Amino acid sequence: MQEHFSAPAFWSTDMFHTKPLVPFRTTIPEEYNWWLWLKRNPFTKTYSKPMHDVLDLVKKNNVLDSIVQAKPSLILTIDHDILSFKLLRGLHEAYSSLGLSRPPHLHWGHYIKNLYPAQLPYLDHVMYTMSIPARNYNHFIYPHTYLGHQAFATAYRFLLSRNPHGLSLLSDDSQLVNKDHFYGHIAPFVSAERDRFRGKFGIADKEVALLLAPGNKEGEVKWALPKLMAAAAEFQSENRLVSLTVVLPSTPATLKYLASEAAKSSPSLRIIVTETCEDKSSALAGCNLAICYNGEIVTECLVNMLPTIVVQNMTKPEFYSMYAWNRFFNEMNIVTDGQQFPEVLEKQCSAAKLCSLLTQFHRSPAHAFWPFEGFEHYLPKILPIKEREMGMGDFNRCYLPSKLAAQTVWQFAAHSQAVQGLAKAA
Repeated sequence: MQEHFSAPAFWSTDMFHTKPLVPFRTTIPEEYNWWLWLKRNPFTKTYSKPMHDVLDLVKKNNVLDSIVQAKPSLILTIDHDILSFKLLRGLHEAYSSLGLSRPPHLHWGHYIKNLYPAQLPYLDHVMYTMSIPARNYNHFIYPHTYLGHQAFATAYRFLLSRNPHGLSLLSDDSQLVNKDHFYGHIAPFVSAERDRFRGKFGIADKEVALLLAPGNKEGEVKWALPKLMAAAAEFQSENRLVSLTVVLPSTPATLKYLASEAAKSSPSLRIIVTETCEDKSSALAGCNLAICYNGEIVTECLVNMLPTIVVQNMTKPEFYSMYAWNRFFNEMNIVTDGQQFPEVLEKQCSAAKLCSLLTQFHRSPAHAFWPFEGFEHYLPKILPIKEREMGMGDFNRCYLPSKLAAQTVWQFAAHSQAVQGLAKAA
């Protein structure tokens, strides 16, 4: 590969919206849509304003020219699909203006549904994570690699790795999945992890444990936590629970705040603040119910058979935009086009509303299990599965998203390097 070189960082990813407005279904989200991605469009400004700020920095610091002069074997953009498309188009124009052959341009992003042949001159291959299939343009499907959901792989591998019977299903680049009877197979692993978590923290078998995940950013936590704690107290009173354990998974950014708020909580609530990733993953199996701020943790709850309510704070324009574009807000609900999890958003998020939903789950096990039946039905579409031959057992091989991405990037980079070597030899 090319000789390593270091380059200055012109911007930080912290400037971007943590949960961007991505139009997965309806609006064509391409970079020529001048109205949708205006810098101060009230519907998309939290997503598009940082993008324009970065484009200004790119122009000011001649970033594209620096990339061309470095002669890379491959150019990869990650996340923020619209910004990436604009940068790749600019790189294509820079190479063309100099009469140079450009290296492969790859993108690792959310979607592929609305990509079309006109983007081929500056985007060779897309690796995407949302299992909404590519659009067929007159028998043309954009070159792609479907990576799947990293959150599913993380939660599933954690359960298998904690059990001797699950280790044989794991390998470095994949795991075996029973896609036809997923929950029938995974239930003993969840049960074993549930017993381990409850034993570690002294939670009785019949005691109700409620997972409250208020987010991984300080702003999310400060908005969500008071509402979730009020809902927990009301839920305990409504169902006349003698004791209720509340589990708060933390991140380095939220640990201090969660610990201080836990100390102020009602004496009737027992609060456990998990400080490690292991305890947080174990808690997903150990709890009975959950309320989570919208994010990847919701997918992990699905794997652990944990009935979950999704909450999220957003502005009115963001709310209406997401609802119009995608019909739902959580990725699993968008993929399955149905409410696998109830979504309680913005000003709808009240203690009374959350308590009502928790009580419904608590008193009706059949109702609580319904979302998992829907999720299991969509597993073949959600996972990057290698189909087994007829009669070759109950399990399919499911590849890790990170390994699939690394393999794809390596193949393009190796081919590009070989082509550059032949050009020099000629």
